[in-house]
Amino acid sequence: MQQDLIIVGIDPGITTAYAVLDVDGHVRKLKSSKELALNNLLAEITNEGKVLVIGTDVKHIPGLIEKFSAKVGAKVIVPEEDMKVGFKERITEMYNPRDDHQRDALAAALHAFKEVQPMLQKVDETLKRIGKEHLSIEVKLRALKGYTIGNALAFLEEPEDEAVSKKRRLKTAFKKPSRLVEENKHLRKVNATLANKVAYLDGRIRDLLKKIQSLSEKKAGDIIKFKDKKIEFLNQEITRQRKESMQIKQELKTTTAVLFETRNKLMAKKVKNLGWEEVSKTVKEGDILVVEDVNSFSDRSLQFLKQKVSIIIYRKPPAKELLKQGFLFVNAAHIPMRETETLAFIDKEVLERERKKKDMLSTIVREYQEERQSVI
Repeated sequence: MQQDLIIVGIDPGITTAYAVLDVDGHVRKLKSSKELALNNLLAEITNEGKVLVIGTDVKHIPGLIEKFSAKVGAKVIVPEEDMKVGFKERITEMYNPRDDHQRDALAAALHAFKEVQPMLQKVDETLKRIGKEHLSIEVKLRALKGYTIGNALAFLEEPEDEAVSKKRRLKTAFKKPSRLVEENKHLRKVNATLANKVAYLDGRIRDLLKKIQSLSEKKAGDIIKFKDKKIEFLNQEITRQRKESMQIKQELKTTTAVLFETRNKLMAKKVKNLGWEEVSKTVKEGDILVVEDVNSFSDRSLQFLKQKVSIIIYRKPPAKELLKQGFLFVNAAHIPMRETETLAFIDKEVLERERKKKDMLSTIVREYQEERQSVI
């Protein structure tokens, strides 16, 4: 049985508050408490429904919301600037929040609802017009990920032959994550692209060899000298392209092997640094990154990454400034990986153990800080 879609606003702190709205903008729940750790927050909110989006009242996403977003797989919607108290009081006045924390959480949820409302209405109107309201939840979830309504419907209604249907039933029986299916599709596309490039390079090598053979037959004076130089260049080009072809074949071999291991692997993207030019053209929402030099970054790229990424695996230790940005940093030396030039494949269980260690350390530090504050 499908869960209702919900829109959530969270105000983290010593007293944490959350607000839950339905997709029509009605308040379903509003709560604040000093005992709302991440696990309690997850249990209470997911009991209300499937989280569509998460709202915050500040432009820099707090760490608790980053972690909550990673757990539920939902996008965080942030305001362009931190919301003013007067504005939050005006938009929440009719709901009579019990305290400032509830007010801030509700303001965040209402702002998130306002951002996605046009998309929700368009989906409802389209599905009503074609008599497919029963697909509302799945279409809305995909529309939020960038699908057009038409593409989402085509994906959901794609006919299945018996073999495909049997595979899909098996996936459902074992509750295989949809992200794993998407990674598998991506790997197959990478596989096909690499195979095409290898075929092109092999053909190019054959053409170059024919050209060399033709040129080598000309033996007259200055022409021979010119052609000899060209032959030397072409030989160098052949060597370079053979090397590239071998690299691509090796990458193709690795990705092909990994296709059969995706059940226990996560796919991560490799980048040289966290500069804007590197991340803006590579990183998508929900990606895991393996970074050569995390300390090469810009404020612009960090703000962009906070919308997209929660886990960063580093080769060189991050500076203290980065550790305060809310990302989960994991040492690559602790994570066995199979790598190609652009991708890394990580054991899910090992990454989860590292995540738990980090969460436990964060909890210990937070509890120690709270204990010091209470003593003071």
